Amino acid sequence: MLKISLPSKKSFLILAFVFLSAALLTRSGFYASQYSVVYLKTGDIYFGRFLPFPFHLIFDAWILQRDGNNQVFLAKTETMIWRPQKFIHLNASEIVFYAPLSRQSQVWQTIEVNKSSNEPALIK
Repeated sequence: MLKISLPSKKSFLILAFVFLSAALLTRSGFYASQYSVVYLKTGDIYFGRFLPFPFHLIFDAWILQRDGNNQVFLAKTETMIWRPQKFIHLNASEIVFYAPLSRQSQVWQTIEVNKSSNEPALIK
């Protein structure tokens, strides 16, 4: 007689954990492969390649700023006085929302045109 054994509860939990981790990593990879917007409670708006899981990192980051004439521009964070090295670790409790940017957005196009420059980029 053929006896079929069912997986143990422990095996099932391990398999579920592996599946969930893979799904979260795949989702995070999607965000990190393109530009996203991250809006913080402080009012700061970052654009860059955002990795929400597991550490809420943003790299290749730009920050939205206004000048004295109220013109909106993007500045690379690597040109800021505090100059991060590779990435910025964001506090998850300070994030209001994040979303991938459309390639047709003015922000994406501004970043693409100005990514080799260290000068602030005016958003048109």
